[in-house]
Amino acid sequence: MQTTTYSVLSSSFPTTREKILGYAETAAGIGLMIGPNIAGPINQAMGYLPAYLVFSVMLVIAGTTAFFLLPNSLNEKPIIT
Repeated sequence: MQTTTYSVLSSSFPTTREKILGYAETAAGIGLMIGPNIAGPINQAMGYLPAYLVFSVMLVIAGTTAFFLLPNSLNEKPIIT
């Protein structure tokens, strides 16, 4: 997933690629720090399944949001030139 993120960001923002990739890395780092702090208490209190379901719902929301927010121009031009 992260490899395609770099490709999409690099082709969508060619002039500010470094800044945008920095934002993506920052978001990934924040997610890696916050994720266990959310899942740990849920797992301790209710078990594995509720923690899995909470993050599954979060992933569906993120995927749906990305589907509608990503530019459609990525489908019109070849990535490899």
